[in-house]
Amino acid sequence: MLLRFDASWIKALSLSGGASILIGEFLAFAKLLGITEENRSAMLVSLLSSWLVVFSILLIILLQSFKRQETKYKIQTWEILLGDKKAIDHYYNSKKDEIAKKVEGEYNFDKLTEMKANLDKEKQEIEREKTYLNSIKDDVGEILDKKHKLDIPTDFKFPIKSEFFQLLPRYIKSISEFEHHLSSFTDSFVIDLDTKRDRHTDTQILKTYLNGMSYYIGQYLFDWRDVRVHFRKINQSTNNYEKFVAVHRTGQDYLEDLTEIPADSGLIALAIESKRSVVYSANRKFAFDTGSNHIWKDYITMIFEKLNIEGKPVLTLGVSVKHHIDHKEMLYFLSYIQIEQVIQENLLKLDEGFSICQAALSEAA
Repeated sequence: MLLRFDASWIKALSLSGGASILIGEFLAFAKLLGITEENRSAMLVSLLSSWLVVFSILLIILLQSFKRQETKYKIQTWEILLGDKKAIDHYYNSKKDEIAKKVEGEYNFDKLTEMKANLDKEKQEIEREKTYLNSIKDDVGEILDKKHKLDIPTDFKFPIKSEFFQLLPRYIKSISEFEHHLSSFTDSFVIDLDTKRDRHTDTQILKTYLNGMSYYIGQYLFDWRDVRVHFRKINQSTNNYEKFVAVHRTGQDYLEDLTEIPADSGLIALAIESKRSVVYSANRKFAFDTGSNHIWKDYITMIFEKLNIEGKPVLTLGVSVKHHIDHKEMLYFLSYIQIEQVIQENLLKLDEGFSICQAALSEAA
């Protein structure tokens, strides 16, 4: 301890402490073993000799371990015994450098470090973008609350732009003309109903009426710009809605088949639940995949709850459009004003003369 490169007070403390422990051990063993005064010198020699033997053995083991040093800087035995901190620090730094070089050589440490730095940077960028997008979302929500919007089923808010107000007079005129012509058509059709029933079945009469109604929908509401108007009827045995009447272009029959839609899924089920017309683009997640979305980009689905059998509407009305941008505002506006109520009123006028439900469900002649 006297040789260690420490402060004087550490040397003094170590020396006095070590000596006190040694003397204490010697006296304790002498008393415990009952060593007489004349034999205590022999005991002291034995104690010191055993200490030297053990120290020598440990020193040999230590020296053997030093021979296996793999670092470029070799620490010496005397440097450890003397507590040379500078030498010990050099040894550990050398070991660290050699391990670092090995890692860099075998695992391309610099590249891994660079990759980690890039990943950390990307993570920070993503977090910033996430925070920015959340702030935009909040701003959009605030804008929607402050600006004009249409609330249509279900839980859809359509922000109104200035162009919408410029088109609004045209929409109102189109709807007014549609309602006027449809009402006149229905009245004249009902008046001549008895004559028609003498020559046609109720199913044929109903199809004729729905074809006429489809024409007015396509003509006055959509100018027949890439539009298909179709009615489906419930099939009680399959619980599906299947094609009944379909018209396109300028009132021509649409001869292709329509996909059957289950009564308990898709937008028909959503319209039954909400008792409102629903638009595909506003309720895309609820839609039933008919496999024709690549052709018909958007559509509105209507049901007529007052014409039902066992609680399910007998007829549904759909208007499909090929260009969503061209008719989006009109589809939303029709759903907003509940145009299906106007159509249902005309159907109920016809229903007074004969049962629409029975006519739709019976076999055509």
